[in-house]
This record gives sequence, C-alpha cells and structure tokens, in this order.
Amino acid sequence: RWTNLITHGGHSNRPEDYQLLPMDLLESAWLNMLLPDKFRRTRLLVADEGGLGKTLSASLAIANTFYDYGGVILVMCPPLLKEKWATEIKLCMRDRSHEVKDLDSAWILKSNMAEGVYVVSKYSIMNRFRENPTNLSWIPKTELTVVDEVHQGTLSTKKDMQDISYQNMKRDGVLFKSQQEVCSRSKRVIGLTASPFHSNINDMFTVFETVSYTHLRAHETRGNLV
Repeated sequence: RWTNLITHGGHSNRPEDYQLLPMDLLESAWLNMLLPDKFRRTRLLVADEGGLGKTLSASLAIANTFYDYGGVILVMCPPLLKEKWATEIKLCMRDRSHEVKDLDSAWILKSNMAEGVYVVSKYSIMNRFRENPTNLSWIPKTELTVVDEVHQGTLSTKKDMQDISYQNMKRDGVLFKSQQEVCSRSKRVIGLTASPFHSNINDMFTVFETVSYTHLRAHETRGNLV
C-alpha cells in the first residue's frame, strides 16, 4: 500500500521504516508474542526529541485506519498546525484527499458526522466544551482520534499559551476534560509529543489519562494505554 508513497519537499523520499511503527502497532496486539491477539492495542503514545517525522507517522496510521475501517477520524491539534496536518494526511490519501477536511471551528462537529478525516483546533473543542460541559451529545464517535502536542499544559512551570486558561492541563481543568471526553468515544487514540517526560510522573499519568477512557470505566485500573 505504501511502496509508492513519496514525501514532499526538497529531499523527497519514502518514509523511514520507523515512521511505519505507529501504523503497525495499532494493527498488532499488546504482548502479541506471548498472548496472540488477546489484548488489542487501542491507545498509543508517540514521543521523540522532535524533528523525526511524527506527523507523517501519524498520518500514515490515519490513512491506513481510514482505508481499512472507514468511519470518522478526528485530529485535534494547535490551531497553527491544522494546515500542516491536513496537507500531510492528504499526501498519504492522495486518491481520497477530498475526504480530509480542515474545520474552521469545533462547532461544526456533531454526533452523526459523515465519514471522513477532520482536523480541528483542540482549543476550539475546549471552548465548546466549556460553553456547556453537561451537553456532550455533539461529540462524534470516532474510529481514531489523534491528539497532537498532548503534553501541552502538563508542566506546571511552563507557560506555553497566551491565555491563562490554557496553561494547565490538570485533571480538573477544561483542556484535560474536553480532550478526555473526545478520546473516550474513540475506538483508537494516538497521542503525540515532542517533549519526552522529564519533570515528574504525574505529568505522564495526566497524558495517559487524557487519551484513555478510564473515567467511563471506573472499575478498571488507570493505564488503559498500551
């Protein structure tokens, strides 16, 4: 499926083998060598020091998932990165690039979205959630959700957004709750970060819980991420 894919740019070439790992991991079971197909992998965290092509890796996983399962795929990213994400996904879905949509606002989202890949600002989603946190019927059930910059707000000493309401992603914060609600309704989730965890274990647990669905399954242990 991907032998003829050529990335764009001055030094275009085929994806590196490691950039296929997220796609392959989503199609393989956790502990597959010991317990074949017993524990399907549904959550994935992709982390590196930056510049290694996480966006392309996730875009390949998005395209592969859409080709195999269809449905709705949602990409939540910072607003300035929406165009980059849409371009990269369309590169991986040249024959179906018209099904990749860059949404102006999260207010366009609804429970019965048409099949396709939708790129939206995660802060727009947060703001819509904040308007009415008790009415979440608009959140679509997705085949795959991708959360870019999933670490944003987890470092209590880092002020990485202009508005103070964006600075902390504590478990009682709006950013955390809105993203977790969206992820909890997704069959699969990929979280991406270019900031490997070097502060404290609570930041890592916060990220894990962001992309998990444990708040809907209180009887399960924290850590449905594999």
